[in-house]
Amino acid sequence: MQEGERLTTAVYREQQALHDGQLAKQNARIRHWLWLTPALALQYVQMASSGNDLAHHQAFIRQAEERRYQLIQYLNQIHTYKVHQHDDKNTRVSADFWKKAPRPTVNIPALSVSHNSLLAGFL
Repeated sequence: MQEGERLTTAVYREQQALHDGQLAKQNARIRHWLWLTPALALQYVQMASSGNDLAHHQAFIRQAEERRYQLIQYLNQIHTYKVHQHDDKNTRVSADFWKKAPRPTVNIPALSVSHNSLLAGFL
C-alpha cells in the first residue's frame, strides 16, 4: 500500500511540475505585454499583494499535497500493521489515533515569492 502511494505520488508530482512549468511560461508571455494593458498589470499587482497569484497558489498546492501524502502514509501504516484482514470491517480506531496523525502547518509564503507579479505593475 505504502509503495503504491509513493509511486502514484511521484507521478502526480512529476505531472504537477510540468503543469507548473507551462503556467510559468504562459504568465511570462502575458507579463511581456502588460505595458499595453495597464488594467491587466494592475490585476497582477493586486493578485500578488493579496496572495492569490500563481506563486502563492503553487506554494499552497505543494503544501497541501505534502500534507495529504503524510496523512495517507500514516493511514497506510496503521492499516498494514494494526488491521487484520479477517476482522477488517470491525476494526475501529480510537480518538488517540487521530490525535497522533500528522498535521503539518500550512505556511503562507511572503510577498517576495511574487516579486515578478509585483514588478509587472510598475514596469
